[in-house]
Amino acid sequence: MSNKRTIILALISAKNDYAKQVILERYRHVDLKGSRTPGIITKPDVLRLGSENEKTWLDLARNNNVYFELRWHVVKDHADDEMTLSFEERNTKGRIIFSTGSHGDLPSHMAGVDAFRGRLTKLLYTGSSGRTA
Repeated sequence: MSNKRTIILALISAKNDYAKQVILERYRHVDLKGSRTPGIITKPDVLRLGSENEKTWLDLARNNNVYFELRWHVVKDHADDEMTLSFEERNTKGRIIFSTGSHGDLPSHMAGVDAFRGRLTKLLYTGSSGRTA
């Protein structure tokens, strides 16, 4: 992680309080400004719709609580009872979540596996600085 060309993926689960997730402390030791760290929030489907907890996570996704220059992204991962779903079925469930309710307010470039795949490809190609690697 100390290599300046390394992109750090700060992956956290909405199942647990984000303030207690170790990666959010560790990245600061090597990337203080978050200039090479995008945050990824998984399991948004476990949040109760309209709850204060959901609002807190959405604020985080909007880069309001823990700031990353590379911003945050929200993806729907397989739930424990969805392990037999194909990736396409999982992605379809994610599209439904990110087009309705509070998550529907997130810009499309910040939500879903397809958007993240494109974003990560661009980061890997250009590097976190935006220059061609």
